[in-house]
This record gives sequence, structure tokens and C-alpha cells, in this order.
Amino acid sequence: DSVEIDEQKYPIRVTEIRVRADSEGAGRRRGAPGFRVAYGPKHDEMRAFYVTDGCHFPPRGVRGGGDAAASLPFKVTTDGQEEALPPIASTDLQADELLLHLLSGGGGYGDPLQREVERVREDVLSEFVTFERARDVYGVVFANTELSDALAVDIDATARHRESLRAMRGDNIPAEA
Repeated sequence: DSVEIDEQKYPIRVTEIRVRADSEGAGRRRGAPGFRVAYGPKHDEMRAFYVTDGCHFPPRGVRGGGDAAASLPFKVTTDGQEEALPPIASTDLQADELLLHLLSGGGGYGDPLQREVERVREDVLSEFVTFERARDVYGVVFANTELSDALAVDIDATARHRESLRAMRGDNIPAEA
């Protein structure tokens, strides 16, 4: 069912389902991003049973790719505080409280410093990857920070930064073309 149908059929409200930035496993072929999902009762108390897969063992990267972010469950109280929950349990939610899941993405494949800069740019524009992660993990430096078609990669600064990152991790492998 769609969220709208579920909210009509059951006394719940879904407050968000959206991409979780920086949850992908970095790589030349990055893993899929995870999601943020939050829901709770419209009124009255609700007991939610949940399983949070990937909490202790998130999807692993291979051949130099990074691991995905771990899945994490939280209870969001009426004052907006997030309380960590165990990965498998049940919790009672009062009206205006939420069960929030930060879901893991997929593991990456290959060296993230070899990801094509245009693909990293697209990931930033899609808000799968933040500017900071693009710089620190993928080695991509942008000429500006406008989330629009005007977003531009600084090719020379990116090449220098990627070489610096390779040197810091002790790579003797030259960058692929």
C-alpha cells in the first residue's frame, strides 16, 4: 500500500521516508543509499515491534569499497529527543512519539577515489552524498556549493586532493584514467 492508504486504514502517521545522506558504502561503484523512516500513532498508545537488520554487521564493501552505514533504531519523544533503541525489540509509543529507523545502504565496490567525478557530482545533487563526504572520501573538490545545475567540480583541485589522499593512505597504485 501507499503511505496515504496505510494512514487511512490504520491509526498511524508516517512523518518521513527519505534518503539518508552518506549511508552508502563508498566505492568506484557506490552502494545504494539507505533511508530514514519515521512513523507513530495518530492518537492513543501503540506498541511497535521491529527488527533492525544491519545494525551490528552493515553491508560490507569489497575490493577497496567502503562499508555502508549501520542501521540504527530510535524512539523520538514528544519533545523531539532521539533515544537509542536495541536492534530487535518492541516499544510503546504515545501519541506524537515516533519510531525512527536510520536504514543502512549497500556496500561499495572498488576504490572511491576512482569514482568518476561527474557521478560524485550527481550523488551530491541527489543528496545521496554530502559535500564533506565527496571531499573527504571520494576526493572531489567543488568550485561552488550550490545544489543546482551550476554545481561545478574543480578538476585540478580534485586531482591534487586525490593524490594527497592516496599518499596519506600509502598507496603505490597510480590512479586509473
